[in-house]
Amino acid sequence: MNKLKISIQLIAFSLIGIFASSCYNQEFGEPALAKYTVNTASLGTEISIANLKAMHLFADDSLTFIDTDIYLKATVVANDESGNYYKKIVLQDSTGGIEIGVNATGLHNLYQEGQLVYVKCKGLYLGEYGGVVSIGADYKGAVGRIEEPLIGSYLLKSDGGKKIAPKVVTMSNLNATLVGTLIKLENVQFRTNELGNTFADGTYLSTSEIALQDCDKNTVLIRTSGYANFSGEKLPEGNGSLIAVYSEYRGNAQLYVRRLSEIDMTGVRCGAWYEEDFASGIENYTTFSILGDKQGWEA
Repeated sequence: MNKLKISIQLIAFSLIGIFASSCYNQEFGEPALAKYTVNTASLGTEISIANLKAMHLFADDSLTFIDTDIYLKATVVANDESGNYYKKIVLQDSTGGIEIGVNATGLHNLYQEGQLVYVKCKGLYLGEYGGVVSIGADYKGAVGRIEEPLIGSYLLKSDGGKKIAPKVVTMSNLNATLVGTLIKLENVQFRTNELGNTFADGTYLSTSEIALQDCDKNTVLIRTSGYANFSGEKLPEGNGSLIAVYSEYRGNAQLYVRRLSEIDMTGVRCGAWYEEDFASGIENYTTFSILGDKQGWEA
């Protein structure tokens, strides 16, 4: 009997040692990605984001109901992780990008950047706001969010995704075909009259639009939600690069920053450190003819 007890104890200690060894040797890095398989045959015909947007032919106050078996195959390029997007994700394929509204929070836990997603489009709606087409549900005649219980019926995660590298462009190249895509601008800086400000009002949680410019004085607005976790951070004062998702509102370019680490403006600024727009109304200037005896500006 004693020999039996000793044998059982030895076996138990051996098992504990093996288990402990496997635990200590395990690398506690990124969690293993779940495996997802999508039966595309049940979804119908694949369509590109550009062709899907082209299906919407109406104005802001109209919806296009999708009644055919079509689906998107696209990659998540933005979600709600920083708070600059709210209840929506942005998907991108080789033809462009599109926003999808989802009536749920914590979407970044489900749809991480780089996640490959199949969107079952039948039963959803295309709508337009400010000239930009998005996809979602019908909400009082406008394009709205897909309700949380239905997310899994329309947004299907799949294996094989990887993060999309931003497309390097210049401000003069910004156009509607880039809406919803991840871009990178180089040799840019915030206007001198913006320096000292924060990205948005993190106290009163109001959205702000800050002017970004290149060395040729071309400008584009960066739109930041007061709920973004970097809203209260001061604007960098140097020159450099910025990665953001491109969008438009009634033909005017807008950028949505995903996180502060994608802004690298530590270089030497181009141009003057002080600028004043004579049309701003801050000062009253008297104009003199440069052909006469008195030339220049006088306050």
